[in-house]
Amino acid sequence: MPQDDYFAEEMDAFYDAWRATPHPLGTVPLVVITGTKPRTPPPGLSEAQLRSDSLRLDLSRLSSRGWSVSDSLSGHHVERDNPALIVDVVRKMMRPNRE
Repeated sequence: MPQDDYFAEEMDAFYDAWRATPHPLGTVPLVVITGTKPRTPPPGLSEAQLRSDSLRLDLSRLSSRGWSVSDSLSGHHVERDNPALIVDVVRKMMRPNRE
């Protein structure tokens, strides 16, 4: 028996909520780390599709205390490619008055 797929409806509700509340996560500290190292798209996916998926949303805007970090040394798995960056970001998040 196939499962119903409600992803489109869930995303529609998500965008409606985001429009109504600019920062639905409130003041939760949030960092979005994006690896920008060039990579080969998997079979069946063009380079444009690969890039559009990662550039579609600025998820850091979900929180009023969110920010984005781009890392040219990392691909999809930043934690494996550049663990020092993860440590640095966590340390910055722990500071009371982040710059």
